[in-house]
Parts: sequence; structure tokens; C-alpha cells
Amino acid sequence: MSVKRTSLWLPASNNESIYTWLHHTAEYTKSLAVIIVEPVGPEYMHCYRSVKLLADQLAKNNILVARFDLPGMGNSSGKLEDNNIWDDWLNAPESVREFLSVEYGVKDFVVVSLRSASLLLESYISSNRVKGSVFWYPYIRGASFVRDMQALDSMLKLNSSDNVLNAGGYPLSEKSQNELKSINLNKANLKNIEHSLIIENAEVPGNSKLTDSLLSMGVDVDSIKLGGFTQMARQAALSTIPFDNINYIESWVCRLIEKTKNLTRTVVNENKLVTKFYIESIVHIELKNNIYGILTIPNIPAGLQQDTPLLILANAGVAHHIGPNRFHVDVARVLADQGVATFRMDLSNLGESVDTYEDDTHHPYPPTAAEDINCVVEYFKSEYGCSNIILSGLCSGAHNAFHAAVVSPSKINGLILINPLTFYWSQGQSIFEPEDNKDEIDSVYYQDQMFDLKKWLSLIIN
Repeated sequence: MSVKRTSLWLPASNNESIYTWLHHTAEYTKSLAVIIVEPVGPEYMHCYRSVKLLADQLAKNNILVARFDLPGMGNSSGKLEDNNIWDDWLNAPESVREFLSVEYGVKDFVVVSLRSASLLLESYISSNRVKGSVFWYPYIRGASFVRDMQALDSMLKLNSSDNVLNAGGYPLSEKSQNELKSINLNKANLKNIEHSLIIENAEVPGNSKLTDSLLSMGVDVDSIKLGGFTQMARQAALSTIPFDNINYIESWVCRLIEKTKNLTRTVVNENKLVTKFYIESIVHIELKNNIYGILTIPNIPAGLQQDTPLLILANAGVAHHIGPNRFHVDVARVLADQGVATFRMDLSNLGESVDTYEDDTHHPYPPTAAEDINCVVEYFKSEYGCSNIILSGLCSGAHNAFHAAVVSPSKINGLILINPLTFYWSQGQSIFEPEDNKDEIDSVYYQDQMFDLKKWLSLIIN
């Protein structure tokens, strides 16, 4: 069964926009839809492939599935450090539910919440009847999540300022921290849930309090302990998909669905995010390779012109097109105010451009990278007549942008290469420490250590 993916921005509270993906087949049931709420913080990026696969697997069962970036995350508008972001988070699931209800006529919903996303659902559930709720490795107490983010900052030696917790690059305002600390799912009002699945981490001791709490409210509860969380939650380049988790959730959701003949072929048109300073469009490029990306242009009457500078941002590592800690999104929106257009793209084996989930395809140095980037260059030259194209990338993205320019130097006007680990990666080398530049990395490391008094004292004492 072929799955179609459609992306769009949904209007939400406080004039924010929620970046949303819809997964569906040509014929999907109106009886029930699934809303996947992704986590806040670093696990958003780490678990991205797993969430996308879950959406695809559910959609293959003729289920309409929506997954979305919370405000301040991914391609959605807003900033995490804003004090009002907490209210935007709480309102986001309702905005998605209302859209699916109005546009698709869906009546029943299953809400899948991964990790910290579970902490944001009490407000939504207390106001809506929920056919099913999947708590996927949930944080039960918000205070635990805040402590984990504080520990991460301490490990990374990141400092907080102005009462903002850095949270590994996903800042939390003082209000967000306080609101999170007040959340305890064991004491939450979740009685509007009809059926619930709780997936606990098999690698740690279990905690049945959430199950007991839901049962006391009359909720039909299934609880299971599964492995795979540690591997899924590792940094994106090392993250592996817990296929048994995906299969179990798929099977559980399918059991809730009543067979129906009420089918539709309606598809939502793609749209744009329009703000005072920029306009963002969703672009599917289908030349030799199929490439997905987001085009950001200045919000001026002229739009994207032939001489408008266009910056093409390639994937950094295996992170999808938003970039590490939303770097590509922030760069694109700031540059738009300076009259520069930006296209943040996914290589054909990464992010939204990939259709296969085998581990050997999940690679930051794919042999098709230069070809992918040059397909994008060719698209903007032929469709828009762009004559001022600049390639850029961070880490492996710098490597891939460099090789795209080497292949077609006459088509490129500039290169911005940020922190490349190597310019000539070859099959068999480490993706973290390519052999060709290991000596350079070591020399920099030992040069830094040479002037560290604590290191010398440690050597002498030991």
C-alpha cells in the first residue's frame, strides 16, 4: 500500500504556525486518525526516524496520521525561550485535532506521545474524549525531565542565563521549567481516555503507578515493557529504530479501529508559512533524485528573483533539514530579513527524502550527496533562473557541499563550509573521526590540554 506524505503549516494560538506532516493512503478511513506528539529537547532529533516510520506503518493500514513539530521546535514558528511557549505547547494538539476533524471529518483519535510529549497532554485530554492514548517511554514527572536537562547541560558544560535552561541546545524558559515541574501524570486528570497503551523501558525497573491511576479512572489499560529505548535515544548518527516498538504500537492501534466503508480520496493542498519578514514554502524536487526541502524567501513584493542570493543548506550529519538545534531554520529566517533566500534540504537518504529504513542507508556521507545537491541547484536555475547560488554545510554537510561544487563549479557562486571533519571521506572510515584528519584532531586536543594546569597536576599526582 503506497503511503503519501503531505506537509503544511497549521495556524495555531498566538499567531503561531504548527508544521505538520500527514501520512495517508489513497483510501483512508474517517473513523479514526492518529496524532503523534513528538518530544521536546534533544530526543526530538534523536528519535526522528523512528517517529516517521511509525507514521508510515500506521498509514499503511488506511489510517490518517498526523505528526507535528511543537511550537519552537523543528519547522514550526516560535522560539523555545519565549515565556508564552508553554501555552502554545498545550494548545498545539487541539489545533491539529480540530484541523483533522474539520478538513477530514474524523471523529475518533488516538494520541501517541513520545517521552516528554506525554507531559503536555493533560490539558488536551481533560477537554477531549480520546479513543486511545499511547504513552511511549513517557516521562511521568516533569521535574525528572527538567533534572535530566540540567544534568545534560552540566555534562556539556553549558551555562544557563536569565533563568533560561540551555537543555542541550533546546532552551527552556523559567515559566516552562516551573510548569513542567508541576506535572505528575500519576495525579493527572486522564479519565477521558477510553483505551491506553503504556510502553515502559525494559532496561530499568518498572513503575505501575500510572497504570494503577488510569485503571482507577475506568480506563482500559495495556502495559508492556520493551527494549530499544537506549538505542533509539542516542544521537542521530547512532540512533537505531526499535522495530518491535513500531510493530506493537501498529498492532495495538489497528485493534481499536472498526472496519468502515466510509472512505475518501481527498488530499490537503500544500500551503505556505507567511510572516512579516519571510515566506516559507514546501518544495518537492523530482528530477533525477527525489529531494524534499523548505524554501525561505524574503517577504517582499519581488519574491525570489534571478539575482536574489540563494543559500542551499545540506544536512549536517544525519540530522534532517532543520539542522542541529534548529540551526538551519534560524539561519534561514534571519537571512530572509537581510534579503537572502535559503533552501534547507534533505539528501535522498536522509530526513523526509528517504523511503527506506535499513540501517546502512542512514549515512552522513552518501555517494549520491553531490548529485543530490546539484539536482537542487539545477532546479532553482531552471525554475527560478537563480544566478547567485551559494552552498553551505556543517560537518558532513560541508564535505558534501564541497564535492557538489567540485563537480559543477560553474554553477556555484560561493561556498560556506563550517567545521568540516574531512574533505575526502572514503568508505570504511569512521563518520565521527575520519582517518585522514585524526592526527589534526589529536594535535588540537593535546595543544589545548598543554595549557591546562589541572591536567598537569593530575599527571604528577597519579
